[in-house]
Amino acid sequence: IERCTSRGNVGFGFVAGDGAVFNRCVAADNSGEISGGFEFGAACSLTACIARNNTGNGFSSVFQAAGSTLDTCTASGNSSIGFRAEDDSTLKGCLATGNGFGFALAPGSRASDCTASSNSSDGFALTSHTVLSGCVARSNGRYGFTANALQSAPTLKGCVASLNEDHGFFIDCDGFDISDCTASGNIGNGFRIGSLTGRGRLYSCHVFDDNYILGNPGSNFYGPVEQVSNALLGNNPYVNTLW
Repeated sequence: IERCTSRGNVGFGFVAGDGAVFNRCVAADNSGEISGGFEFGAACSLTACIARNNTGNGFSSVFQAAGSTLDTCTASGNSSIGFRAEDDSTLKGCLATGNGFGFALAPGSRASDCTASSNSSDGFALTSHTVLSGCVARSNGRYGFTANALQSAPTLKGCVASLNEDHGFFIDCDGFDISDCTASGNIGNGFRIGSLTGRGRLYSCHVFDDNYILGNPGSNFYGPVEQVSNALLGNNPYVNTLW
């Protein structure tokens, strides 16, 4: 499906089964009790598509429909989640702005060079074994990046959380691996980290503009450890340490 537009419908803009391919399509202003922009099955491919001002999710995989790829797509002004991706999905260069939530990523999903900005709640909601690289969460209504205690082993590398209304990185689960990430100007902590079993790693990260690192009660990383302004946490005793 290429260069098609679906606007103003009662329901979804586009609904597709497994293996569908979308290129430069637009779903806008669709509404109703059950509605959204794009809803699609497993192993689909969406490139340079736009979901705008829909009631519901902008882009949404059908439940348990794994393995889709979204490349340079934009979700803006949707009432619920900008991108809801099922297991083992891949997102590259996507933008979620002005939605209820930015990205909700199911286990095993990967996102690279994606941005969540000005969403009402979280920028990126992570689950087990999700991998993010080069992603940005900016000016969201709650956390920039978050994973709760029911999840395990998310990986974040080279990501940035800035100007969010709560913590920049709120990772409260076991087995996390966070490296080369930056937090600045968030209302809450730059990095708020917890692990019930004491397993996880945070290293080579930056904290600017009076953000700081704080571990959750019950973890082996409990702070604040160090508060800095416009400096690399090069002397943080927990950098490059597995705890």
